[in-house]
Amino acid sequence: VVNEYGSGDSDCSVNVHFDASIKNVSPKEFVASISSKIYGEKMQEKMRSVIPDATVIKSDKTFLSNQDAFYMIIKSTFRSFETEVSMKMLQIQTIKNGYSYTVTCRARQDRFDEMLPFFQVITSGFLIKD
Repeated sequence: VVNEYGSGDSDCSVNVHFDASIKNVSPKEFVASISSKIYGEKMQEKMRSVIPDATVIKSDKTFLSNQDAFYMIIKSTFRSFETEVSMKMLQIQTIKNGYSYTVTCRARQDRFDEMLPFFQVITSGFLIKD
């Protein structure tokens, strides 16, 4: 995502993963299983194994491709090639037919609120086909 001044400091990505153990789990059941406080704590712990300062600052139920989903807003510092950037990211997850779909949109912390409406438009156009 590039702003009017040409700064490409925001991005969105999609990760799709097949997991046979969720083949017969509905999106609603999936969301119910991950919307507990215990799951949130486990997810934060898992994230911190990759991004040590990752902190979930908000999470709740939502929709993705017109089906039940779960979102988190996370703040953290991304480090790469001698650079550190304080970021916030929106991550939305759902499942369908054994596939887990994760859409992630991120921006610098100081621009996240400005970019959130764009992220909402991008994620509202995400479509999972059979």
